[in-house]
Amino acid sequence: MGAASRSCSVLAALLLTTGCATHRLAREGDAHLEAGRTTLAVRCYRLACERRPENGELQLALARACLADAQPGEAESPARKALTLEEPGAGLALAEALIRLGRSDEAAPLLPTVGADLVEDPAVLELRALLQLAHHDPTAADTMRRAVEIAPSPRREAALAWMLARAGAAAEAAEAAHHVLEANTEDPDALGDAGAAMLLAGDVAGARAAAREVQSCVADISDRWQDQAAHAERAGDTEGALRLRARGAALHPEDGAQLGRLGLMFAEIGDAPRASQFLEAALTSGAYRATWEHAQASQQPGSVAMMGFEDDDAAALAAALAEVRMDQGRIGDAARALRASLRMSGHPTAAAWTKAAALFERAREGPAAIEAASEAIRLDPGAFEALLIVTRVLRGAGDLEQAIGYGRMAWRLTPGEPRVALILGELYELRGEPAAARELYLEALRLDPSLAPLRAALQRIER
Repeated sequence: MGAASRSCSVLAALLLTTGCATHRLAREGDAHLEAGRTTLAVRCYRLACERRPENGELQLALARACLADAQPGEAESPARKALTLEEPGAGLALAEALIRLGRSDEAAPLLPTVGADLVEDPAVLELRALLQLAHHDPTAADTMRRAVEIAPSPRREAALAWMLARAGAAAEAAEAAHHVLEANTEDPDALGDAGAAMLLAGDVAGARAAAREVQSCVADISDRWQDQAAHAERAGDTEGALRLRARGAALHPEDGAQLGRLGLMFAEIGDAPRASQFLEAALTSGAYRATWEHAQASQQPGSVAMMGFEDDDAAALAAALAEVRMDQGRIGDAARALRASLRMSGHPTAAAWTKAAALFERAREGPAAIEAASEAIRLDPGAFEALLIVTRVLRGAGDLEQAIGYGRMAWRLTPGEPRVALILGELYELRGEPAAARELYLEALRLDPSLAPLRAALQRIER
């Protein structure tokens, strides 16, 4: 055999070997994806693509596996490559990746339309619904419902249930989720979405039933969902992460950590009612429950941590709950949540106790405001705002002597501060000492002559 012939034979054998290895990797990727082992599927398809980078089918398979593994950022490049290679379906994969990366404006042109009507393709409709959900469009569920009508499947019906739940249509969401359970599917993701929808809809019994079905299919699915949720969060896929976190919370309704993470995510997107729902559920569940109840009920000032009830994770959830309740206008409830947070915390600060005191003052809960402000002063004797809060609350309660005492402490910290001058002056006036009040007003006006309230108070005394 000549040198040229031997060279051709070696090349042919090399190509055959490479092709067989690539085919084997693709088959393994298919099997992993079918079994829900999405991370392993990504690994196999990526190796196959490294061997055959110009194979559009492999690039698309890699993109879809990355999407299934909640890695839209990793899906973008192979989807673009597949689109360049004119692989059918690549545009939809790229659109999904872009939507889930929060780049909806780039995704929209990739979704085909016919005039003003959507293409009657369920895959296109699903992505259109996903795009609408990302834009908080209430018609997302209607679009998804059309996809279900054209090509019904447990996974599509579960996605519809989730979108209905996100839109606040609790009864419809629960009904769609129950249809998924009745279909006797063994698809854990569809069952997970059904459970998540029922959890949001308040159907606790239904969520538990979905959890039992999931566990009968795959025993260790929870860790995969949590890993995928973390991937989605890092990629900026908020809706995807919410959905995966809700699946986990439905699967483990007594796990305070999972409920709490879901509550924090709802707080981050400004959904105060849902944030409050899940943060409260987290604090009254599992390992957090005893600490939360003790912190709520304790009659002792200061931190429960000193009595063996320290829990910084629970404290962080309670602090988040306080912020949510403030957004809802529930000032007294916010103050109590913040106080509980500080009692559970291993490192409460004077500033945080002062904030709690200010909330209690706004809620007209004087004794609680004084307790919180006193704790701030204990931690930092120079806590000016806390001293001012105690002064105001004591004045409102008619305790002039103590109010003047705290007011003088605040004055010594910031001589001439107009707010202190005003309140101390009023206290001296109430005690029948106009000369002392006049001295305070003049001192503050010397530092800032433009203070109209102080000038009015001085004129009142001098009349």
